[in-house]
Amino acid sequence: MANVDPFVIRWPKKWESDPELRDVLRYLNRFLHDLWIRTGGGPDLIEEALEAIEDLQDQINAIIVRLDANEAAIADLQARVIDLEGLTVVTAVDYTIDGTTTGHQTIVCTADLTVSLDPAPSDRDTATIKVGQKSTKVIIDGNGKLIEADSTMTLRRRQTKRQIGMDLEYSAELDRWFTT
Repeated sequence: MANVDPFVIRWPKKWESDPELRDVLRYLNRFLHDLWIRTGGGPDLIEEALEAIEDLQDQINAIIVRLDANEAAIADLQARVIDLEGLTVVTAVDYTIDGTTTGHQTIVCTADLTVSLDPAPSDRDTATIKVGQKSTKVIIDGNGKLIEADSTMTLRRRQTKRQIGMDLEYSAELDRWFTT
């Protein structure tokens, strides 16, 4: 858009040299200039505003496209998290002396002992306790949390070739361990 200098009337020099007329002529020039601007002789402010609005709309549309792409990526990541929640890393430990579980663990007990469950477990933490030797007794201590309805449970393997065990999962909502 063009921005043209305002129209200015050239007055005769004799009039401009007269102190009384000079002020009137300056006022008339200013009046004509302002009238010219208001009637479209200057920059078209409405057109400039519409162009700025169109530019902002283009920027908003680009942001919306990025948000849609991000929402799709977030949905994909949430689905992957749900898939990965079932693939929690589990550590396996052989215990020959008393010990305490941490996080997700599978513990194989090869002697009479006490296994204390994690005293500050996270929701859905798991502990698998297995008795690996014949004639072995393992006491599972809730360590301040209930296991089902008891503070301890006992696993005994008597003269059997089959390994026995117990799978436990912690519920933060109920603040107790449950057999699964």
